[in-house]
Amino acid sequence: MFLRTLRAPIAQVALVIAGMPLTGTAFAQNFSASSHDDGLNNFSAFVGVTVVAMDSPRVLPNQVVLIRGDRITEIGPANAVHVPPTAYRIDGRGLSLMPGLADMHVHLMEAQAYFPIFLANGVTTVRNMAGGPEMRDLRERVQKGTLVGPTVYTAGPLLDGSPPVWDGSDIANTAAQARSDVLAQKTARYDFLKVYDNLQPSVYAAIIEAARQLHMPVAGHAPPHVGLQRVLDAHQRSIEHLTGYFEWLQNERSPFRQEDENETFRHPAHLLAKRQALVDWLDETRIPPDCCRNGQSWCVECAHSGGVAQYGASCGTRCRLEKTKHAIRDAHAARVVEL
Repeated sequence: MFLRTLRAPIAQVALVIAGMPLTGTAFAQNFSASSHDDGLNNFSAFVGVTVVAMDSPRVLPNQVVLIRGDRITEIGPANAVHVPPTAYRIDGRGLSLMPGLADMHVHLMEAQAYFPIFLANGVTTVRNMAGGPEMRDLRERVQKGTLVGPTVYTAGPLLDGSPPVWDGSDIANTAAQARSDVLAQKTARYDFLKVYDNLQPSVYAAIIEAARQLHMPVAGHAPPHVGLQRVLDAHQRSIEHLTGYFEWLQNERSPFRQEDENETFRHPAHLLAKRQALVDWLDETRIPPDCCRNGQSWCVECAHSGGVAQYGASCGTRCRLEKTKHAIRDAHAARVVEL
């Protein structure tokens, strides 16, 4: 991970100063006022900084991080890295430099109020899980440097069936509607699609195919009528909240058990106010006993075959399942929240 950051955009780096990060956006604004326009001398350098390496639990003291334009070109000891005389220098002595953090599931309902909080905690990238034109415009203001904030990747309106769970969703009840909605969101320049709970299998399949043709990533829930297996087979980029996993793990006596071999559910239990009911009917023997080894993840496919998930679905480990299960039970027992 640390090696990859050597070629990462500067927007992915945060300089932590007494709890306040100098993010890529803020740094770029500061640097642009001091740089040349020809691009040949567009260098900047953090000098004498402590680098928090992400390839192992270590820190590298007294480093130079050299940047050209918006790319990190070199990291090394201060006595070994040549800093061009025209470079914009930042005195990093007593400070720490680390890759910016990414919050991969946010809802920016009050984005401009949230942005200072993200930056103050070193979060330089956020993935907004639903939005409209105003979110796209906000993303572009950050990109242009007219608004200081984290890099924003945003979905468009939720893609849902009837009735939609949330107002403002793009509703698709047929394959033709699905293709039309996907094209509209691509044309509107959203970064990815978010599928939601009331989609039917044929409509979900049409979304996946249209998204593939238009090179649009698909993320979101595992719709109950679609089922976890189909979602994993579709190589959906991420599955939020572990939706679908608890449903798939229901034992033979569960009233929420799958209806057929395609993992379709009569009762979308995760939409119920008391989702903890799912926890009471788990068949944990379906999880391979060694799937936590080396941090590997499990999915429906490897639960059947004993293998390891080979694609980027948001699979959970036994450890994560245990934590989630106990969190649901504890919250319900304490009457803290109804999930």
